[in-house]
Amino acid sequence: MTNHIIPETGFVRLPAILKVIPVGKTTWWEGVNLGVFHNL
Repeated sequence: MTNHIIPETGFVRLPAILKVIPVGKTTWWEGVNLGVFHNL
């Protein structure tokens, strides 16, 4: 089993993020636009 950890700096592709944060792509982008996910 692999631990999925998002690095503190750099870029991460969306599929890797969605493995850690269980939301859909549309919900993710709505959250980005609203500023919900700005400090993750």
